[in-house]
Amino acid sequence: MKKKKMFDPYAQLLDRFNQEGVKYVVVGMSGINYYASRAQETFATQDFDIFIKPTIINVKKAIEVFRALNYSLAVKEGELKDSLVKNAVAQKILFQLRIPMGSCLS
Repeated sequence: MKKKKMFDPYAQLLDRFNQEGVKYVVVGMSGINYYASRAQETFATQDFDIFIKPTIINVKKAIEVFRALNYSLAVKEGELKDSLVKNAVAQKILFQLRIPMGSCLS
């Protein structure tokens, strides 16, 4: 049986952000893990917190990347629609990214 290689969707997301010039910072435990020098110094969590610079242009770039990777975006009211981006940025609304099931294995 061939062993499946683990796929890190967060690494893919950050690579795309860098390619597209999205301004962001990884925060929380996930951010701390980038400073670990060994695997034993990392922490496992079930989320990945990213702060995206809250400008309309930057958020729109990030949304394009999310959609290109087939991730869905949601806000408290439901699916994030393009017409709501300006208001979402102005009100500093929290976005939640959902990764499609099964995308962690390649």
